[in-house]
Amino acid sequence: MKRVGGGITIEAVDLAIAKRDWRLRFGPVLERYFRLETMASHAPTLLTCTFISCLIYPLFLLSDYRQLADVFPLMVGIRVVGFVGLSLFLMYLLWKRSDNPYIEFLCSMIAFLSVFAIIIGLSLSHSPDRPKYIPGFVIGMIYGTVVHRPRFGYSLGLVASIIAVAVVYLELSGIVDKAEITRHTLFFVASGILMLMASYTFERATRLAFLHGLRGRLLNEQLKKVAMTDPLTGLGNRRYFEAAVERIWADPESCRSVALVMIDLDYFKRFNDAHGHIAGDECLVRVARAIEGALRSDSDILARFGGEELVVLLPNSDQGTARLMAETIRLAISSLAIPHRGVGTDAIVTASLGVAAGAVGAISMRDLLDAADRALYEAKTAGKDCVRVAQETSVLPTPAHRPVEQLMVG
Repeated sequence: MKRVGGGITIEAVDLAIAKRDWRLRFGPVLERYFRLETMASHAPTLLTCTFISCLIYPLFLLSDYRQLADVFPLMVGIRVVGFVGLSLFLMYLLWKRSDNPYIEFLCSMIAFLSVFAIIIGLSLSHSPDRPKYIPGFVIGMIYGTVVHRPRFGYSLGLVASIIAVAVVYLELSGIVDKAEITRHTLFFVASGILMLMASYTFERATRLAFLHGLRGRLLNEQLKKVAMTDPLTGLGNRRYFEAAVERIWADPESCRSVALVMIDLDYFKRFNDAHGHIAGDECLVRVARAIEGALRSDSDILARFGGEELVVLLPNSDQGTARLMAETIRLAISSLAIPHRGVGTDAIVTASLGVAAGAVGAISMRDLLDAADRALYEAKTAGKDCVRVAQETSVLPTPAHRPVEQLMVG
């Protein structure tokens, strides 16, 4: 199956859904796509939560003023300059680029520093009210895991770091006795485990929702591709051709001129009668591959227009370029030397081609098709296996003010 979605296949997505890896990790391509998509969708929520935290965190200065009066200036610096400053920097990064790969790390660092900075303030204070701040360490864990919602690995690192510095501080500071240290430690660990369970469950659900959403988009993309593909030759069909025309005519600045080559296999009904329809299908496939090989670049558009008729649309090409391309295609088809017993014992499959060109802003595709079709008719009546070119159309007035017949060679 052809790959869609930047190298991601539906099979790869189905495999990831069925696997349900407990490690919360996809393959390299799928993982990168997951990070880009989820961070982009999470960025607006993260911006809002960070802004709200910038308002809430400094409010605790009211408590600091009463309970940590001896280090109040330091607490002002920690809460306003430190926390708010870093949070504003995070908001700037999110506004500038929501898929910044360091966003999750920075979010976790801000949550950790929100606790670590308070511990520094408590270490420098001699207030008897310091133990009242100990339960607040859990708020830092909640902020970093539940509010910011980073991937589980960041949550695990954050929770472990906060618990570690909190327990070390309690052991070294002596502000509570051993029994209280044990109680606080158990409280930190229990709270951390619950938060990590929530973080793990949330990420697992997010990853599964991402996979199902991606699978739906890939299926939709595949259905669109099938709807625009000729099942026999693998070329674009008429719907594909019309969609390409719409894109070109919607942006005349990037494509000022366009040329069209209409191709029709000679005596193809006789070929089917003489060789059978299966051989006719095989012939069409070989001809399609030969024409593909003759195209200049991916910008040239080849489509099966119906039956044994194919069209090549050449953006930013004039009549001369289109004629050379048509001759190249004609020779490529002849060089296949596909036997055609419906015409004669030594006959081969050939094609007649009609060419037309025009300025995108001065002609409609319908008129260009009419011109190429009439040129193709001339090639058919001139003996087939040849190229005929319609009258130059790039300088004619708009279709609304002229008859289509003026497009043709007189």
